Amino acid sequence: MQHLLNLHTQANFFVDAAGRQVILRGLNLGGDSKVPFPNGGTQHPTEFADHRTVSFIGRPFPLNEADQHFERMRAWGFNCLRMLTTWEAVEHAGPGQYDTDYLDYFGEICRKAGAHGFYVFIDFHQDVWSRMSGGDGAPGWTFEAVGLDFSRFDAADAAHVMQHRYDYRPNAPAVQDAYPPMGWAQNYRMPANAIMWTLFWGSRHLTPDFLIYGVPAGDYLQNHLLGAMEQLAQRIAHMPHVIGFDSLNEPSLGWLGQPLSPERGPDGQRKLGGPPMPGVVWSALDALAVASGASIELPVRGASFNPSAATTTQTVNPRGVRIWREGVACPFAQAGIYAMDDSDTPGATPTARALIENAFMEFEGRPLETANDIFGPFYHRVARTIRAHAPHWLLMAEMDPLGAMTGRTFPAEMPLQSVNASHWYDVTLLMSKQFSPALSVDLLTGEVSKGMLEIGARYQRQLASVHALASHVAPGGLPTLIGEFGIPYDLEEGAAYSAWQRGERDESVWQTNSAAL
Repeated sequence: MQHLLNLHTQANFFVDAAGRQVILRGLNLGGDSKVPFPNGGTQHPTEFADHRTVSFIGRPFPLNEADQHFERMRAWGFNCLRMLTTWEAVEHAGPGQYDTDYLDYFGEICRKAGAHGFYVFIDFHQDVWSRMSGGDGAPGWTFEAVGLDFSRFDAADAAHVMQHRYDYRPNAPAVQDAYPPMGWAQNYRMPANAIMWTLFWGSRHLTPDFLIYGVPAGDYLQNHLLGAMEQLAQRIAHMPHVIGFDSLNEPSLGWLGQPLSPERGPDGQRKLGGPPMPGVVWSALDALAVASGASIELPVRGASFNPSAATTTQTVNPRGVRIWREGVACPFAQAGIYAMDDSDTPGATPTARALIENAFMEFEGRPLETANDIFGPFYHRVARTIRAHAPHWLLMAEMDPLGAMTGRTFPAEMPLQSVNASHWYDVTLLMSKQFSPALSVDLLTGEVSKGMLEIGARYQRQLASVHALASHVAPGGLPTLIGEFGIPYDLEEGAAYSAWQRGERDESVWQTNSAAL
């Protein structure tokens, strides 16, 4: 194990204790670590009523199966594991109530990984905040802490949650209009996720009077997340093969950096704006209105990835369900950012009116600088938290995915021994779950690539741009570790797997999957 000691950064390289440059080739371990064991996966319907009593022991696999998995991964040539866990796994029972049995289990999984020769770094994973808002990550009690009732999210169209939308009957089709492929990604723009992230980052300057037990709401949430990280750090600090922690998987910014109201053209018509993702198009004011019980008509982008055309409209929250708990006022309304106006028309729902249009675009009286105002302070907090237990640990730093994809750079003042751990995907491939070796279109830029050579060249340019995000931070930049990349396992609606299940064993079954990868 001596070769695993004291892995550190030197300019844009990883270097071991003998001064040798190290290339990390790894796997995420693993996707099922985002949900409870054994019956917490999205293939099981649930109302999340058991969110305080769930257990993640057994994710990524039971201890008695660990050795065979680690042996297999080493035989494939991997030397590093991005070890997934979640805030919910550690602190699901309530604020400050840690699942010590899970922490013991996870620590033993990490120990076994080292015994098989792996470097390990820890990823506190999240997608669109929480399982209750259509992803994974934060405990359910975080919604209660800020005054939201997650049991109302589906009825209010405030989150797109598979367990509420999917038809689980045995003969139901695999792909359904109510929960289309990659439907969870729509949650980034929807009220539940956006409220939580906006408070997480911005409550101190946006809603200064909104306190939880006397603490600004965002500080309260961050303190508990970091407390969960610290609990795990204590368990594994003595393990020489553990090289550090992710800052936080693909954090969202909520509404930060966005205007409050939808942008309109000279003719008064609403502009759609934002990346051309399919689904309902939300502004911050739309989402705040829905959270407060308004029923509104919103534009819907079709699946063509056309950046300007809305194919239809949809009535959102037709029943006028309010997602704030009884007696809880919306903190953004309390802060004077917007107001709800009651209608004089019988049966009509209230409407939202913007009061501070640029509230989410400013920070302490000046334009918001996302890298320096939001991510910089957080990176330093995470680094201080984990390094209180292992001073040599690396910080694998991540920005929000859209920022990374559009070239926003890391803060100039990064903690020492930081790593650019941004992710890279072909977004069109992910969203469409289709790949054409002959013709590929980039969703964000509209660039058309014809043939595998042009597609490969485009991918090279994009990966080079990811590497450049931290080139200014220090002489030589930071090492880059692409923490995630890949293709949808159900490419072309899982056609390759269906063929394999039918008994087809020719390599051509995997032709499209192999080409994409």
